[in-house]
Amino acid sequence: MPVDEKKMVLTKNPDGSYHFSIEMKAKLRNDFETPMLVAFISVGQAISHQEKFAKKKQNFKPVIPNDTEVTVITTLSRDGMVISAKAKPEQLKQLAEGKIDTAGFMRLIKNSIQTL
Repeated sequence: MPVDEKKMVLTKNPDGSYHFSIEMKAKLRNDFETPMLVAFISVGQAISHQEKFAKKKQNFKPVIPNDTEVTVITTLSRDGMVISAKAKPEQLKQLAEGKIDTAGFMRLIKNSIQTL
């Protein structure tokens, strides 16, 4: 699934926490869930990697976003549709590690899903 690096943004908030956002385009007309799940799983794997690396390397401070936002642009309608959702690090790790399935994950984040 192609991703444009320019559409990925890691921001450090004034309180020192991080926010990560990524924008993707759906390849299939009515499928926003696949690119959304691929993005969330990838971020979950990156979080796990950062935590493992921090355990192995002294003085390494992992960069873990406090929240992650995925935006998917789809051609669901004639004018297109933009769908956005957010997830917390623990939810992302559970998904990436297979502790919850994709349907369970989507239920966890359902209140954050917005059509823009």
